[in-house]
Amino acid sequence: MTSPFVLFCLLSAMAYFPLAAHGKGYIRADIPSKATAPVYSSGIESVESIPRAVDWRDKYVTAVKNQGKCGSCWAHSAVEEVESSLAFETGVVPQPLSVEQVLVCCGDNITTCAGCMGGDMVVAYEYMINRSKGLDTDSDYPYDPRTDPFRPPKCLASDHKPLVKVTGWQYAVPRCRSGGCHTNPRDKEMKLAAVVAEKGPVSIAMDETLDLLHKYKSGVSDGFGCGSSADKLDHGVQIVGYDLDAGYWLIRNSYGPTWGENGYFRLTFGNNTCGITNEATIVNVKAL
Repeated sequence: MTSPFVLFCLLSAMAYFPLAAHGKGYIRADIPSKATAPVYSSGIESVESIPRAVDWRDKYVTAVKNQGKCGSCWAHSAVEEVESSLAFETGVVPQPLSVEQVLVCCGDNITTCAGCMGGDMVVAYEYMINRSKGLDTDSDYPYDPRTDPFRPPKCLASDHKPLVKVTGWQYAVPRCRSGGCHTNPRDKEMKLAAVVAEKGPVSIAMDETLDLLHKYKSGVSDGFGCGSSADKLDHGVQIVGYDLDAGYWLIRNSYGPTWGENGYFRLTFGNNTCGITNEATIVNVKAL
C-alpha cells in the first residue's frame, strides 16, 4: 500500500508540472471561514445608479506582473487586491507588494497554500491576517518564479518593515460553492459591477481549464470555451473595470505586459462567463 507521504509527493509532482507549464495555479479551498464570511453591501441602491463604465488601471493598479512558469496566479491575485485596496483607502500611488512573501511564508497548507504548486486567494488573505506582521514591498522581498515548492526557502518577511496589514476580507458578491448557481447571472454581475465602481478592483477566480486564455490576443472574448461552474475554477486574476454599454469586463492577468492587451483581457459581461462571480473577494487593509 502506498504511504500517504509518497502519495502526496506523486500527486504534488503531477499537479505542479502542468501548472508550471500553463502558468495558472488556483486551487479552491473549502475552508470553514468561507461559509461564514461576510458579503459586501454596496451603497449603490439601484441598477440605474451604477456607473456605465469604470477603468481603475491608472489609479489603483500597479504594473502588470509575470508569474512565469510558477503556478502562482493565486498569490498574484491576492497581492494585487491588497495593492489596490491600499491605494483606494489611502489615495496614494499603488506600490508593488511582495508576491514572494505569500509564496514562501504562507506554506503551512500543502494543498491550498503550496507556493508554485498552487493555492487559494482566501488562504493567502488569512495568512496575511493571522500569521504575518504585514506585507512587504516587492522591492524588499522580490518575486522569484523559480521558487521550489518542494524545497521552499526560508521565510524572510521578518527581515523587512511591512507596508500594509490586511485586517479582513469579504466576498464582493455571494460565492458559488458548486455547479453554476445562478439562474440570472446578469443580476449578479450588475451587483459585482457596483462593488467594482464603489470599492475598486476585485480579486476573482475563473475557469481556464482548456488553456485557451493563452491564445487570447485582443478584443472582447466570449470565454475561450470556458464554463461557469464553481468546480472548474483554476486561475486567479483581478477585475479592474467594466463597460456596460460595450458589454465587457476588464481583467488583469499575470502573464506579463506583452500578453493580450498590455497584460489585460476583456471578457463578455452578463453570463457569468468562466465563472467570474463564483469566488470574488475584496480585502480590508491598514497602512503601516
